[in-house]
Amino acid sequence: MNGLPLHPAIVHFPIAFAVLIPFLGAAFLLWTRENDSLAQQLLRVPAVLQVVTAIVAFIAQRTGDEDHHQVEDFVDRALIHEHEEAGELFFIGSIVTAVFWFASAVAKKPDMARKAAITAVVVGLVAAGLGLRAGEMGGELVFIHGGAEAWKP
Repeated sequence: MNGLPLHPAIVHFPIAFAVLIPFLGAAFLLWTRENDSLAQQLLRVPAVLQVVTAIVAFIAQRTGDEDHHQVEDFVDRALIHEHEEAGELFFIGSIVTAVFWFASAVAKKPDMARKAAITAVVVGLVAAGLGLRAGEMGGELVFIHGGAEAWKP
């Protein structure tokens, strides 16, 4: 990417998905509360999107690992480490959320599917908060602590 870091270009996708998926799932739950067969079909959508979110969050971690060596010359390593830890928590939260969405998608009983989906919405909101916090810390590394200096010519 013309010498620019790949991490910031990747990391916005899983954060945006993590924020949107719980609301999408909650809307599907409300919309299908009287139709179990439609719910079984629609609850697969957030399950797939959440798996994609977890995969892209993992990719974002890897690209961050690659970029952090260049930033270490400009930003305190402790701040970088805190951001990495926050990203790891977000990734874990994304996986846990995906497990609950997957459980809702494969549940045989409609009441179990709905309970798993409600849990996925709640856990997903927590994961979204973790993602937003990791993103905020990343923004601080760039805009407050001088991380962008690593890519200036």
